[in-house]
Amino acid sequence: MVLFILWQCGTPKKPNEEFLNRSPKIWTTYLHEIGVKDPDLSNHVFLISYATACLPCLKEVVWWNKNSTKKDNLGISIIIIEKYNSTFKRFLASNDIGIPAYRDSVGLILKYQLIPYPPVKLFFDEKNNIKVIARMGTNGNIAAFVEKIKDK
Repeated sequence: MVLFILWQCGTPKKPNEEFLNRSPKIWTTYLHEIGVKDPDLSNHVFLISYATACLPCLKEVVWWNKNSTKKDNLGISIIIIEKYNSTFKRFLASNDIGIPAYRDSVGLILKYQLIPYPPVKLFFDEKNNIKVIARMGTNGNIAAFVEKIKDK
């Protein structure tokens, strides 16, 4: 199990065009299916992870949570792929998550092939199109990601 967690957080992969070109409609449908009542993709960062995320991923989640109020006109939410609601709630409580958080209990995001891999962060522009996809944690770079979304 530990090797799996280290592998998922430490394997660099580049997103390909197919994920950048996913339609906003399929994303909206997905978000409805995981319980988001009024999905707003516009100028939004989504963090997607497991509740068993590696320490570098958790540090990044905490950073986004802490700095979410400092980002003007930018929505920030987290989607946790986790079967059990109790584990999801423990994750949120133990990491003091205050940003909007949603549970994908059956991994629909992977089934619909909306992301290349978790843990990942992505940014939707004002037209609801994905403009940036980047790895979270060990192979992720928060500063570079923030710089990229400033330009979009």
